[in-house]
Amino acid sequence: MCRSKEEGGMGFRNMAKFNISLLAKQGWRIMNNTESLAAKATKDILRKGLIWRVGTGNNISVNCDAWIPNGVNFRLLSEVELMPDQFVSTLIDNNERIWKEDLIEDTFDEEDTVRILQISLADVPHDDYLAWGGEASGVFSVRSAYKLLQTTDEFPRAYALQISYRNLYKKLWLLNLPTKIKITVWKITWNFLPTRCNPRAWRLFCCALWALWGDRNLRIHEKKVSTGSEIGNFVIRYIAELDGLERKKLTQTEVKPKWRHPPRETIKINFDGAFDVHNHISASGIVIRDPEGAILFSCSEIHKGVPSAFAAEALACRKAVRIGVENRWTEVIIEEDSRSVINKCRSSDRDKSLLGAYISDIKQMMYRSKPFVFNHIPRSANTIAHEIATESLKSKVGIYLEGRVSEYAENQRLRESVREPD
Repeated sequence: MCRSKEEGGMGFRNMAKFNISLLAKQGWRIMNNTESLAAKATKDILRKGLIWRVGTGNNISVNCDAWIPNGVNFRLLSEVELMPDQFVSTLIDNNERIWKEDLIEDTFDEEDTVRILQISLADVPHDDYLAWGGEASGVFSVRSAYKLLQTTDEFPRAYALQISYRNLYKKLWLLNLPTKIKITVWKITWNFLPTRCNPRAWRLFCCALWALWGDRNLRIHEKKVSTGSEIGNFVIRYIAELDGLERKKLTQTEVKPKWRHPPRETIKINFDGAFDVHNHISASGIVIRDPEGAILFSCSEIHKGVPSAFAAEALACRKAVRIGVENRWTEVIIEEDSRSVINKCRSSDRDKSLLGAYISDIKQMMYRSKPFVFNHIPRSANTIAHEIATESLKSKVGIYLEGRVSEYAENQRLRESVREPD
């Protein structure tokens, strides 16, 4: 009952563990405010959830500390005897600010090697610091502490079997069906019903199961009998009714916002990142335009060892800011459709997420330059940068074009060059 819905439970909270998670929040405050007085009962959970973010690597033990994202307890899978007392700094080329790839491949097993090489390094080294590994933001939350407590328990074998159906439960709770139907199917699956279907058939299957259960209850309690055809027609009508409601929502479409010319004396830089999840490669797409909508230049860059789509967006943002700083334009607006990256650039707080190294570089560059304006825009207003990033990722080749864009983006450029009425 206390498991999450996608893991086969009902999503109810285990209040004892939830209370410990609330107490852990006080422990988090201890770490960030040395003058705070809070209970010491939460030290264990904090130790389990903390991870080092690599800056210089001078303070992080290779074998003893938690510093590997997505690793078991954020640590190496196995201790490396060749590095008994070594620090992570020995794995970093400080001149280039890149990982010593050959050394890492020769020292660690394949899985740890991949994880290490995907850790972001800032161009400008900063001190190592601790972050909360349970949240993508790197900031403590009661929710993630509760989840950490749940996963460290020893579950009965029956629950262990249910883990293999994680995707099935996730699909179940996302179906466009009333909750009463989904709960009925949830009850059936606890008998380990071996069914895996595509979303459309799965939806129909769930609705049919619910209808059969309802018919069974009518037969027993009200002595009403329905034929198979009647039950089948009921299911078809019910699904059609739900689809009709969905189509009605979709007809209420909005006019998609378009790219807008920047104010006078202002340069606008649009950026986007495209990500290849299988090969961990990304492409940054950049387009720079003046107040008349004329292209100053467009470019793209290919990056290897990228851990996520969010990292791809942050890399593209760093590239955009670097271009703005190097060209010393008086007023610069930087736009993209990733709200997360834009908000991180606007924030004055240290970013403790896995993107922290890139955000640190961005803020270092901004500190030495005139502040930029960061705007979040919808994808429809960032089309050219998106096309550049996507096509560059396909070809695995970067570009640099002065005064123009590639042919695949030319039609979009013409449409956006027309200035909207003031």
